[in-house]
Amino acid sequence: MKLKFLTIILALFTLTSCSQGISAERFFAMEFYEKEVIPSTVYLERGETAAVEFYAAAEFSGIEVLAAKVSADDTLTVTLYKFNADYETTIKDGKVIEKATFRNYESRDTLLLSFKTAPEGKYLLTFSTKNNAGICLATYPSEQAKGNVNFYLNDAAYSDGAFYASVIFNGDRLIMDYFKSTSSPITPAPENPEENLQEEEPSEENGENESGNED
Repeated sequence: MKLKFLTIILALFTLTSCSQGISAERFFAMEFYEKEVIPSTVYLERGETAAVEFYAAAEFSGIEVLAAKVSADDTLTVTLYKFNADYETTIKDGKVIEKATFRNYESRDTLLLSFKTAPEGKYLLTFSTKNNAGICLATYPSEQAKGNVNFYLNDAAYSDGAFYASVIFNGDRLIMDYFKSTSSPITPAPENPEENLQEEEPSEENGENESGNED
């Protein structure tokens, strides 16, 4: 039986993020994307949202995303929700596990959203901006994510690539499949896309955890 995880690079996470660090010795980054030498970019403007629906098959403690610089005033808000029924319900009433707004980053900077350990389960990860933002984009999802992860752009299913985002799993528990299959792709259609834009207090620089957790 072919072991899927042997086809994927389980890279130890390095402390090159624009937020607080996670111990590089205890965690593995499992990518949603198939790594490329020169990734393309998904551009976001105010009111636009990108999202990833996934089922984490083990506990995890962070999300990382590879940023693409668009303009001098770029901001990227990364929000992790515990999935609740459907897309709209999750955005409106879902529990926010962690949320941070990143500023003053450069292209190819790795932005890290870290938090206390989240249990196995289904989650919704969103990316939004108050100004402009870019996320690196791969042509194909990783073997682990293929068929198990749903991508969305501006509240519609997205199949033209995979966002450069990863889940940081605890390396003490090496398992066969880090992502389990989700249910059928959600098809959100909110009446007002502006409702998906996250509002945050101004921060001084880089990422700030909205929940106030400091790991």
